[in-house]
Amino acid sequence: MRANSSFGLEGIYVGPNGITNTLYTVNSATPSSSYDIRLENPEPSYTWVQTTGSVSTTLPYTTYGISFGMPSNSSTSFFITTTNECGTMNRTVAFVPPFGSYRVKNGTGATALFPNPAKNVLTFDLSRSIPQTDNKATCRIIDGTGRVMKTFEVFPREPQEVDISELPAGSYFLQVVGEQVMVTEKFQKI
Repeated sequence: MRANSSFGLEGIYVGPNGITNTLYTVNSATPSSSYDIRLENPEPSYTWVQTTGSVSTTLPYTTYGISFGMPSNSSTSFFITTTNECGTMNRTVAFVPPFGSYRVKNGTGATALFPNPAKNVLTFDLSRSIPQTDNKATCRIIDGTGRVMKTFEVFPREPQEVDISELPAGSYFLQVVGEQVMVTEKFQKI
């Protein structure tokens, strides 16, 4: 049985000139260069959702490794999910070119979600997780398979409400992408 601390979502990235490092948010990623992401556990099936700018795409791969080209003028990130004996696990990894900074926060509780579990309306407060310099943020509700169920824009300085009544009961992730930060929090729909 695997140690509960890694869930198979630990790994490495290989960048230009074969430089290898532990998988984490990659600042100063080289624009227009190729990168490989390799997770440590080849056994489970993975879902990969790539976000570049405001566009999210579920990639057609379920393997433990992918290769991609770094965009020339934008950050890109990957929301990776897998299911194992502990449930559904996720991780976000961002690749940021040298012109900006980017922070990734996963399940930190910095974004207040209530009620959780929720039935019809989910309220969330981004004021502690999105810098005051971010004027708008893109929010996505993602199901346990990595499928984007809903996308909308918010203004981070005030509490937000979103209608989730049409979502089936289950576990979801609220992913918030601002100009300088990405936050992912888990919630239950009942």
